[in-house]
Amino acid sequence: EWSYSRAALAPFQSIQQQPSNQQVPIGGTALFSVTVGNALPGDVQLQWLFNGVSITGATNSQFVITNASATNDGAYSVKLTSPTSGPLGISSRARLEVVPFALNVYLPKGSTAINLQFPTSWGANYQLERSADLESWTDIGSPIPGTGQYVYVPRSTISGSFYFYRVRSL
Repeated sequence: EWSYSRAALAPFQSIQQQPSNQQVPIGGTALFSVTVGNALPGDVQLQWLFNGVSITGATNSQFVITNASATNDGAYSVKLTSPTSGPLGISSRARLEVVPFALNVYLPKGSTAINLQFPTSWGANYQLERSADLESWTDIGSPIPGTGQYVYVPRSTISGSFYFYRVRSL
């Protein structure tokens, strides 16, 4: 298995941006990317790895997973190779955690107002809605952009009379 070593890479082929950890809901989208510094086209070939195994066809600086499932949960990295001198190194591992989509409702200690949180996918948009009868739904605020992380909805957004809440993917 390759390990990333700055000494193993020529200065113009160093990794400037490593892939980052992500958490997405089941059915969500994850985007991994890597930036190789000052490499000329053809100087460096990329190969994305999942748990250390090459992913067929994943040879670009970005790797996208759509409709994520539990089988996508794991470690992603990218191997750098020179067509003339062979292996150069490997990026750090980025962890993808695929979680069930859930709208978590919790009551902070000492508070009478609830908080909401839910996981989002990078590049997706979500709309928080409320209903008094589970038939007619009203948007609350503007669409919420997905970041690949959990979104926390402030108490002031959801305070008021008794309502049911849901999050709709746009």
